[in-house]
Amino acid sequence: MECRKRCGDSSEGCPSPKKFAKGSGTAEVEADLLVVLGHSRDDMEKASGGLGLALIAADQGKKVEIHLLFDGVVMAVEKEAEAMLPGGAHPSPLSEKLDALAAKGVSVTVCTTCLKHRDLLERPLRAGCTRVTAVDFLASLDRAKRSVQLL
Repeated sequence: MECRKRCGDSSEGCPSPKKFAKGSGTAEVEADLLVVLGHSRDDMEKASGGLGLALIAADQGKKVEIHLLFDGVVMAVEKEAEAMLPGGAHPSPLSEKLDALAAKGVSVTVCTTCLKHRDLLERPLRAGCTRVTAVDFLASLDRAKRSVQLL
């Protein structure tokens, strides 16, 4: 029943009921920087720029979290980011930045409602990505020292 209250699905149809449990998916540690990305294939420049900022902050030793919502959730779906190649001076697939962030221990959370809206809820996510609810996202936003929002 908890799953139905949180994302509209019954726990019987939930792809991973434990991931949707209250308070799951987000770290209880305060992030120095929360990067909120609402773009991927619809605006790869913003997506790449947001991931780049997260990488720089992580390289500076900051505790970084990324939250993907709207079209940004598409890059979290397994095998989708490999095809997303932004233009510009340093083009590389978004998957390379996501892999580098995962290697640095950066938490990437993904809006469950946004996945559901795009019929992606049943698809597996990339390693290091976790489905969360709006309640979890707001809790992360409340805990973060600073946030950058590219929506």
